[in-house]
Amino acid sequence: MALRHSENADTIKTIRLNRALAYLKREEYEAALTDTGYFNTPPERSEKAVYRAGLALSGLRRYQECYNCFVTFVQLFPEHPQGEIQFKRATRLLAESKTGQYDFDAIRTELHNTNPPLLDHATFVGPVEIKSSVGRGEGLFTTRDVRAGELLFCEKAFVYRYAGTDDRTESKTELTILLESYSNKVTMGTQADLIVDIIQKLERNPSLRTSFARLHHGSYCPLPDSPQGNQAIDT
Repeated sequence: MALRHSENADTIKTIRLNRALAYLKREEYEAALTDTGYFNTPPERSEKAVYRAGLALSGLRRYQECYNCFVTFVQLFPEHPQGEIQFKRATRLLAESKTGQYDFDAIRTELHNTNPPLLDHATFVGPVEIKSSVGRGEGLFTTRDVRAGELLFCEKAFVYRYAGTDDRTESKTELTILLESYSNKVTMGTQADLIVDIIQKLERNPSLRTSFARLHHGSYCPLPDSPQGNQAIDT
């Protein structure tokens, strides 16, 4: 509403940057990235714009672009209290995604001290690829000779729900129940939460749908794209 009724360029920019922050809170990273002016020519380079663009790129797992964003940020705004912190985080995520060098001792400590135990690390795909195996469907193959104990890949969970019974459980009083009306099938608890989280994440960040649809789905045939070009959220 405010955007439709404002003609002042500075006011519009401020509204969009504030909306980008709201989108980040809702994990709508693509919308947040657009509102930061990241796709403008030249891109918006104010303090809030660059910082929030970096966070959005991190949420989309675009770690090289995220790193580039925070390199620019610490150069332009060296006194910002979060600049160096986010730069180091972006550097670590990029290194993890490219080299697979994880500090597993630190991760184990973080796992025990984080509530809930949701960790901030990148996916690494090493010398492996998916190929068809005659008579056996698709399989995972190495692309070169590997050493015993060499890390082949490390996957970051697409969505996450903690199902423990200790004080780190995310929700103790609310129980999610999903009913499939066409099959009368009921799904309850953490599995239902996961389904809801997956659908919401894909709906809020459409660019993630293609990679998600490529995941192994057995004999199930995914829904085709609609004639209007809108890809169905098919989980």
